[in-house]
Amino acid sequence: MFINLNTINEKGIIIDQEVIFESKYYENTIIKGLENIYVTGKIYYSSTKEVIFEGNIKGNMLLIDSNTNEIVSYPFTSEINEILEDDEKKSGKFGQKYTK
Repeated sequence: MFINLNTINEKGIIIDQEVIFESKYYENTIIKGLENIYVTGKIYYSSTKEVIFEGNIKGNMLLIDSNTNEIVSYPFTSEINEILEDDEKKSGKFGQKYTK
């Protein structure tokens, strides 16, 4: 998810959206797929001018069941509190941040 930080105002940026991950993000892992991934939260500048993301992510991971070898859907929820890093070196685009 790329976010243009030039749009942050005193209220921050509110995030409330579904996110789709390409398979390259989880290849060579035990995850076989990601479904219904939904992110809610807020991105804002802290009092020390760091860019903070506070939010929640929920969805379903598709995993191989170790007993049956069938793909099963595993629901998950995670709370995120993270200082975002500038991704200028990777993308060459100023003012964008990258969340992993």
